[in-house]
Amino acid sequence: MLEEANVWYDKILSDVNCKHLYPNAFYNKACFFSLKGDSANAIKYLEISVGLDEINKENAKADPDFANIKHLEEFKSIINDFK
Repeated sequence: MLEEANVWYDKILSDVNCKHLYPNAFYNKACFFSLKGDSANAIKYLEISVGLDEINKENAKADPDFANIKHLEEFKSIINDFK
């Protein structure tokens, strides 16, 4: 099911004119990659989602999908310092 969701998000985000409309798609891709153990892509997509909608900082703090990357400095930087 995670793989299917990721394919769906890729389709949505493939339209460069719509990317700014879907901060939650980037957030969910970050969750997907975190759950798969791909911390680099999890951080990448989380940073994009927070840049599009800062509410995702608060969401990520409490989201168990990020449990395995919350210790990373990159995660802490996005959550605590992103402006």
